[in-house]
Amino acid sequence: MTYDPPGLLASLSTHTYKVAYGNAGGATPNITNQVSFTVGPYVNYTLPAPLFSENFDITAEGSLPTGWTQTNYTDVTDATLDLGDLNSASYATWVVVDRNRFTNDFNGYLTHDPLLFDYLRVLSTNHFNVVNGQVVTNLAQGHFVFGDSGYRDGTESGDVPVFARLQSHWPGKCLPFL
Repeated sequence: MTYDPPGLLASLSTHTYKVAYGNAGGATPNITNQVSFTVGPYVNYTLPAPLFSENFDITAEGSLPTGWTQTNYTDVTDATLDLGDLNSASYATWVVVDRNRFTNDFNGYLTHDPLLFDYLRVLSTNHFNVVNGQVVTNLAQGHFVFGDSGYRDGTESGDVPVFARLQSHWPGKCLPFL
């Protein structure tokens, strides 16, 4: 049995559900279960319609989309270009990858071991992320741009990947955000 309440429950609101059912025969003919819970603290971010929307599905994996540029301040400890290893030079900067890479086996950040699955957190959602009244349940689909910062092997100085769209111009619009 499942129940999905209509709409988004208010942040920090308390709710109680009671399920009662009869058991035909047996020592316990009627059973009642009651559960109370409190919704977590979330903020509903209300965003307007986008000025411009772009996906990267036609951009080949391992490249950058047309009109975008990148730079980085990353210590590269593995010069190999390998989209199957998060510590390779491929991920020392921004790169277009397919979402399915993060749902299948490939080498993780520190161990280079496909069995530890540390890369799975790339697509993990946080149920306190709410936009326009909807919990965000999918962080990426198709191709997306990924920059690996903070988990690379042996880096002491940290990683700073920078990614920008240079050909953006929206007359009359102040401070657009990506």
